[in-house]
Amino acid sequence: MGENSKHEIISFKVVDMKQNYNDLTLSEEEMRKLGYKAIDILIDHISTLKDKPVTRSKSRNELELIFRENIPEQGMDSDELLQLVQTHLLSNIMHIDHPRFLGFISSPSNFISILGDLFTSAFNFFAGTWIESSSAAQIELVVLDWMKKFFHFPTQAGGIFLSGGSMANLVALVVARTNKYDSDSNRIPKFYYSTQTHSSVDRALRILGFSEKHIEKIPVDTNFNIQLSQLEQQIQQDVRQNCVPVCIIANAGTTNTGTVDPIVKMVEIAKNYNVWLHVDGAYGLAAILDPNEKNKFTGLGKADSITFDPHKWWFQPYEISGLLVRDAHQLRDTFHILPEYLKDLDREFEEINFCDYGPQLTRNFRALKFWLSLKYFGINEFRKAVQKGISNAKFVEKMITEQFNKEFKIISPAKLAIICFRYYDENLSNEILNSINKEVVQEMIKQQWAMISSTTLHEIVCLRFCTINPRTTDMDLLTTLNRIINIGRELVKKYM
Repeated sequence: MGENSKHEIISFKVVDMKQNYNDLTLSEEEMRKLGYKAIDILIDHISTLKDKPVTRSKSRNELELIFRENIPEQGMDSDELLQLVQTHLLSNIMHIDHPRFLGFISSPSNFISILGDLFTSAFNFFAGTWIESSSAAQIELVVLDWMKKFFHFPTQAGGIFLSGGSMANLVALVVARTNKYDSDSNRIPKFYYSTQTHSSVDRALRILGFSEKHIEKIPVDTNFNIQLSQLEQQIQQDVRQNCVPVCIIANAGTTNTGTVDPIVKMVEIAKNYNVWLHVDGAYGLAAILDPNEKNKFTGLGKADSITFDPHKWWFQPYEISGLLVRDAHQLRDTFHILPEYLKDLDREFEEINFCDYGPQLTRNFRALKFWLSLKYFGINEFRKAVQKGISNAKFVEKMITEQFNKEFKIISPAKLAIICFRYYDENLSNEILNSINKEVVQEMIKQQWAMISSTTLHEIVCLRFCTINPRTTDMDLLTTLNRIINIGRELVKKYM
């Protein structure tokens, strides 16, 4: 071989691979054509949303006839595909962001965050490791730091964005178990929370392998707050019986009534018995933006962990929930695993790999939409939007008290944009009124004017409004109340 043979360039034949297989790409012209049509559909939807029916659905049998088919062998024309989407998919959903969606907890989105999700999908961010999406990781750190300041968490706190409050509560309970319970112990671990706590906590404990014997549901008082004396007595009893108190869950805005548990006193109880305190603020923590409500959250910064959901009262599209843990090392130590194929990621500690802070290695860039909307609107616009939701519920309470008090009875007053009341007739029993209020919900859904939901408080079935959508007007609320009265009057005739 010649002296320069090691520097010789090996020639090879270039093959046009597109001749051999379909690489699932569209031309630039096709992408623009289809993309612009999709954006037109989106903007038309947002612009006309308030005029659309709130609730629309078809039966399973009807949808089977529309969508059931064998997997297609050949593709479909893009115009026909968009037509199918518009006619049968987008027209058969409940509009969670509608101004008259007052049931459950709505998700009043915003256009800037929608663009964030567009970028997230289009650029296919892998937000699990720093090396693969360093800017994404940095933005997630920044947004988490913003939230730490709002919630008065210390600088050493850490966190992560997850899919929803259910997953955030699950991860928090994993960290609590890891730090407060020795799995090799033969002592029974115990978890404590009120009867008004969200069902996601029950589900999380079930996933973790715990059962009813590990759970103590503490009664609430007439205002639906956890009874602290009962909580402390139960902990003391469990300690005497050689159980291990692991975690107390406090509610910062219950789903049923918007109630905030007494956080300061629960912090003291948790400290006295060396118990982890988790605050489930998935719904209510955004109310800390309102100067008139922020005192309800005093002591929050001393909790061990908190959950908050930007896809609720921070006006983000699904899915994004946040978890903060007071000590970032406790979160990381719970989930950090470094197999051989990830050794390249173990670099500078300052370079955060969010796969070490939760159960997902593969995760998308949820923080982008939140960051974009905060940058675009500024926090003051968010503050005004939260205050509008709170004033909406107070408006409903005022109307019931001053104008509709003969046919409505308030069961739980307006708290953090939630109010519970029932259609009422003094001549009917509680059992009949319970049935009527359930039927009111079903009839309202049929009429498609508004979405409302029911709940049961102290064996009373009542109607529940959640009014966090800042685009909800007084007229939306008044017309909905009037429709409920008309429905209720017709239902009463069945029982008279």
